[in-house]
Amino acid sequence: RSDLQLHDYCIPVNSYFPTQAMMDGLRARIDKVLRYYPGDNQSISERLGDFLNLDPSRVVVANGSTELITWINHGWVSKNLVTDVPTFGRWTDTAREIGRIVYPFYRRRADDFQLDVREFIRFTDDLGAKAVAICNPNNPTGAFLGRTEMMQLLDAARHLELVVIDESFIDFASADAIPTIVQDALQYDNVIVIKSLGKNLGLHGLRCGYAVASEDWACRLRRMLPPWNVNAIAEDLIRCMPAARSAYEESRRKVVRDSRDLQHRLARLNGITAFPTHANFVFCELDGRFAGRQFRDELLQQSGCLIRECGSKLGGSAQFLRIATRPADQQRLLVRAMQRALTRPHRPTPRRFPPVASPGSLARQRHVVP
Repeated sequence: RSDLQLHDYCIPVNSYFPTQAMMDGLRARIDKVLRYYPGDNQSISERLGDFLNLDPSRVVVANGSTELITWINHGWVSKNLVTDVPTFGRWTDTAREIGRIVYPFYRRRADDFQLDVREFIRFTDDLGAKAVAICNPNNPTGAFLGRTEMMQLLDAARHLELVVIDESFIDFASADAIPTIVQDALQYDNVIVIKSLGKNLGLHGLRCGYAVASEDWACRLRRMLPPWNVNAIAEDLIRCMPAARSAYEESRRKVVRDSRDLQHRLARLNGITAFPTHANFVFCELDGRFAGRQFRDELLQQSGCLIRECGSKLGGSAQFLRIATRPADQQRLLVRAMQRALTRPHRPTPRRFPPVASPGSLARQRHVVP
């Protein structure tokens, strides 16, 4: 319908950042910013490390976290990778695209998709895998492992060649403080933590992320990347971040508040199961009366609301939806639209998502994603 305004609940962003003053300043500087080369990787990493209170020699900046995922898979996943599913598609897809074997560890719906650390490591060891990657908080489920569980994971995985913790959504896990394990991870020689600045700052088009690792691994990773892999606009915004620290902190707290509010609103809808979240989106499941793709399409066509249906994700199905957090007025609009869609008659879904074997049996069967 051409008369409908599009409302995006598909892409998770920080709706409260950057500040108007930051954007006005960028516009005023844009000619100068774009006319000259940006700094090289090392100089931008040093500036970012200073802002993050991290040893700059352990920070590697990248053209988005996806660039890091790509090079980590090329450089250090020698044969196979274990990752929990459902998860961010580049963790399952990139390794397969370059000929690696991916072993999926299925998170259980009955556990609200929470990761069982001991079972995950046992699964990895049973398969003889040498590399693992997890997202914390998980994308798309929003499930989260606290510091105690993460330390159990890192301790139990000391013998592996590589452990990657993708903390792209960690800034939205808690309003009180950002529960990152970066400082803890620096104690381990086999751990890389990656983050996404674009997601945190509300600027996906910025294409900027970074990795934190031991000095040796950071040096090796930096050598793999092009020297000028980060654009001048990203460099300029990194330079502005110290002055915007308090505004950013306020923005992320608002996002956390909105996420909790959205989860509660969705949980009250008849026909929807909304799972607990520690990210700036909520993972939901439609009951068997509704077909996920049909529901998504009708919501867009009737109300202009675009949501993410997760049928393309390994370990997911079209019955699962990921709904991005927005300010309260936009969330009320979405929930009203979903309520209307849930009361319209739908054809029953022919079948729910196919049952999967337990992680233990998968290990025994050497279940492999081709």
